[in-house]
Amino acid sequence: MNYKQNRLRKLFTCSFLTLISTPVHAQIIPDKTLPKNSEIKLEGNRSIIKGGTRAGSNLFHSFEEFSVPTGGEAYFSNGADVSNIISRVTGKSISNIDGLIKANGNANLFLINPNGIVFGKNASLDIGGSFVGSTANSFKFADGKEFSAAETQTTGLLSINVPSGLQYASNSGKISNQSQVTDSEGEVVGLRVKPGKTLGLIGGDVSFDNGTVDAPDGRVELGGLKDEGTVGLSRDGSNLSFNFPQGIERSDVSLSNGSQVDVAGNRGGEIAINSRNVQIIEKSSLEAGIKEELDSIDTKAGNIDINATEAIDLEGGGIISDSIGLGATAQGGDINIKTGNLLVKDAKVSTLIFGGGKGGNLNIDAKDIQLIGTSGDGDSPSGLFAQTDSDLKGDGGNLKIKTNTLLVQDGAKVSTRTFGAGQAGDLTVDAKDIQIIGTSKNGNFRSGLFTEPVFDPKGDGGDLKIKTNTLVVKDGAKVSTSTFAGSKGGNLTIDAKDIQLIGTSKDGVFLSGLFAEPFSEDSKGGGGDLTIKTNTLLVKDGAQVSTNTFGASQGGNLTIDAKDIQLIGTSKDGDSPSGLFAEPFSENSKTDGGDLTIKTNTLLVKGGAKVSTRAFLESKGGNLTIDAKDIQLIGTSKDGSFRSGLYTEPFSEDLKGTGGDLTINTNTLLVKDGAQVSGSTFGASQASNLTIDAKDIQLIGEGKNDRFTGLFTKAESGTTGDAKNLFITTDRLLISNGATISVTNDGTGAPGDININASSVQLDNGKIEADTNSNKKVGNIKLDIADLLLMSNGSRISTNAGVTETKGNGGNITINIPDGFIIATPNQNSDITANASEGNGGRVNINATGIFGIAPLSLKQLSSLRPEDLEPGELPTNDITAVSQQNPNLSGTIEIDVPENPTQEQEELQTDIVDVSRLIEQNLCQASQNSEFVITGRGGIPQSPKETLETDAGWEDWRLIPFKEKTTAEIIQKVNKSEVKIKEERPKKIVQAQGVTFNSNGEVVLTATPNSSEPLNSGLNALNCHNFAG
Repeated sequence: MNYKQNRLRKLFTCSFLTLISTPVHAQIIPDKTLPKNSEIKLEGNRSIIKGGTRAGSNLFHSFEEFSVPTGGEAYFSNGADVSNIISRVTGKSISNIDGLIKANGNANLFLINPNGIVFGKNASLDIGGSFVGSTANSFKFADGKEFSAAETQTTGLLSINVPSGLQYASNSGKISNQSQVTDSEGEVVGLRVKPGKTLGLIGGDVSFDNGTVDAPDGRVELGGLKDEGTVGLSRDGSNLSFNFPQGIERSDVSLSNGSQVDVAGNRGGEIAINSRNVQIIEKSSLEAGIKEELDSIDTKAGNIDINATEAIDLEGGGIISDSIGLGATAQGGDINIKTGNLLVKDAKVSTLIFGGGKGGNLNIDAKDIQLIGTSGDGDSPSGLFAQTDSDLKGDGGNLKIKTNTLLVQDGAKVSTRTFGAGQAGDLTVDAKDIQIIGTSKNGNFRSGLFTEPVFDPKGDGGDLKIKTNTLVVKDGAKVSTSTFAGSKGGNLTIDAKDIQLIGTSKDGVFLSGLFAEPFSEDSKGGGGDLTIKTNTLLVKDGAQVSTNTFGASQGGNLTIDAKDIQLIGTSKDGDSPSGLFAEPFSENSKTDGGDLTIKTNTLLVKGGAKVSTRAFLESKGGNLTIDAKDIQLIGTSKDGSFRSGLYTEPFSEDLKGTGGDLTINTNTLLVKDGAQVSGSTFGASQASNLTIDAKDIQLIGEGKNDRFTGLFTKAESGTTGDAKNLFITTDRLLISNGATISVTNDGTGAPGDININASSVQLDNGKIEADTNSNKKVGNIKLDIADLLLMSNGSRISTNAGVTETKGNGGNITINIPDGFIIATPNQNSDITANASEGNGGRVNINATGIFGIAPLSLKQLSSLRPEDLEPGELPTNDITAVSQQNPNLSGTIEIDVPENPTQEQEELQTDIVDVSRLIEQNLCQASQNSEFVITGRGGIPQSPKETLETDAGWEDWRLIPFKEKTTAEIIQKVNKSEVKIKEERPKKIVQAQGVTFNSNGEVVLTATPNSSEPLNSGLNALNCHNFAG
């Protein structure tokens, strides 16, 4: 240590010893600038301040220095009729106050020192009125007068008015507070004013370092200016308030190291902060509201208003709270925050109600909001809260957020939850961009937006409304109006340009998504509705949108209006599909699931994702309705466990459980690679009806684990419920590569019916089935087709019964295509069957212009071709059958109505063997001993039996338009490239020839209208056998 440092150390030590050995006196020195100057009288550690200049009820003091050391006291000895003590410091030193400032009566005390004011750990106040400490240059009055600390000349006439403002110069001094003074009960109160009074610290920068201010039922104002300007001062009864100018840079306010601002009381005080930046860190707090046990519903707590032009930083256990205490009944105060950037990390902003009445509202207006993490110990989430936790029916306040960007991350929350008997408040978010991400480090808390009623069945949830450009919810985060314990959940409404819901929590426990789910055994509760309006909705990797209901509560409706919807994949562990869900899970038959309604341009569901209103146990599933321009359902999950698709399936062992109906209205519907549309049943309940209206439907291929693609309202194996009906209206229907349309009953119930109205139907290794294993009602298939039914590669249309040798009857198949054709590619085993094992065969009715490549097959013919099992599906030919495989007498009928079809009358052929040679005349001209055959005219027969028939005249082409047969590979390639289009113009109607005429060349022409004249006589003589040598 050098000589200089050693000397300074000795000097400091000596000075310190002198301070502790010398009596403490306040360092208060009056100046000589008033008409009647201030006077100081010392009494021990006490400095009594007398004199000063009166102006009405105002008393003015002016000091060169004003400080109160530790243990000292500055006592303003004013008269009881003084309302305002207005004091200034005109010197160059900071006011260091570490003792008591006291005044008589109820006078307000104003102190300005442009150099700065420091309140030490032992600083305290004992005044009857309000206290304002400021580093402004001067007081301004309404009458235009000014009381300045910067002017050194003698002040003239002083104002009798209350100060109306504080005038600032540039770079005003700072105000700091470290006061930790306690009251008689040991509670830290710091700088305290009497109840209902104001404590204002208006800088320069204002900082608290383990400092406290207390104004029970009063008002605390903190703030300051950095540049020149005037802060207005208003009076409302006993409270003072400050009005900060716009457009002038403000100073900063900070609370650290456990600092506290408290205005709570029996009436509840107010806190106002106006600054550039606000920092509340290290377990510091702002607290307002009503204390415990007050019972006055007419009492309203004051507000907390924070206006920070740049940023508010709330970290490290920081708290801003306005609450109604336990057992109290009152109206809570609001918290209003306006700032550029708001950061809440390991901290909270809350309006809470622990008693009766109604909690205050929380309003946030910021350019950027970040809510991050939990408390340091991980036991509570950071965030914004307007919650109620009371048995006294205290309702929570509303929470409103207006921002450009909102980030909620790592377990933080925005919540209007209710934990008691009160109604939860509404949550409204208006933002350009919202990102809600992840869970807490310990996995106990999900980041999210919540209006959930939690424990008490009497407390209903509030509504949650979001308006934004983009909403991202991922990694287990959640937006929820779900309800618990029998209460009713609020509605969730989202209006966004883009919504992305992605993934699960890291441990896979929590699914990201939007939820309005009731969890309750009380039927009085119910889920709210979930409504989404957006341009694009992406739900992937296990995320979900859900109004599922659990217990006895009614599920809410899920409604989505979007230009584009993509539902993709499952969670990483493969256990949870992405999708849209309105599924009831209940043992209460009175519980209904909500309806799910989608309106969109494009709907893509792939990788095992789902859209579902499935019903479980005894509950009733809601209806699923989709109105879209384009729907694509593709594939299964990676392991094949989940099939992409649309579902209204009931899973119930009780007849009381039923599924809702499934209705689709679209231009194009593509279902491929194992995806499906299903209203099938898996229990005793009835399957759902399925109705589809589309211009183009393509069902293609199989998925993993032999998952069939298709449309289903069937009853699965082992069930006792009935399959339901399937109605399709379309221009073009393609079923290929193993895809299926099925209302089959593989259980013991009845199958459904299939009704298809189409311009064309193409089956390329595709199936349309209404089979049954039971002996109940038969399933029927009706196809009304305008142009063409094309079958190839083992396709099948069937209403078979008794696959397991039951006595059920085969169903009916009606194919009505009066102006078109049925074409089957030869020898590719494509069948139309209405067979039965032991019961009656069904009935096949076909009405077509022409049938090519497929023909009826009788039981006798089938017996000769396949005697071992009478199974036409094992034959290479294309067959139409309606047989009873065990009882020939019970075979059904096949009626085919085709113009000039010799089989259409269904006449029984005689079974006697006839020698046909006796029916043929062996010599046509026995009279002349030789046979002759004379040909007159042109054409009609070939010149030789070995030649083909050719005409020497013109021919009018009345044949069908040539049909180019394509391979399966060609068809699939065209589908995959989206080259297959529906031809809007139908070919001209083909009719039977009704008349015959001759053209100018003497050629025979068939006409569509009958002849109006008598038949012409050719004038030819009868055939003369002698003119043709035999």
